[in-house]
Amino acid sequence: MTTLAPQVGIAAACRVLGVTRSTYYRVQQPVVARPPRRPSRRALTPEEQAQVRIVLSSERFADCAPRQIYATL
Repeated sequence: MTTLAPQVGIAAACRVLGVTRSTYYRVQQPVVARPPRRPSRRALTPEEQAQVRIVLSSERFADCAPRQIYATL
């Protein structure tokens, strides 16, 4: 696309290749690295996550959907 655009124009090159102009311009911008998000204060701790996995994979709930397990518990 970058070699075709100077010859025929950006709009024509995008039309021929089936790419929207906004996508062309978005790809041209540098990627900005964002800082990692902080975990939610309501998120489960790793220990709690492990307990949930143990319950979900237990034989009692092997064939149940998560909603069924929630309702049962």
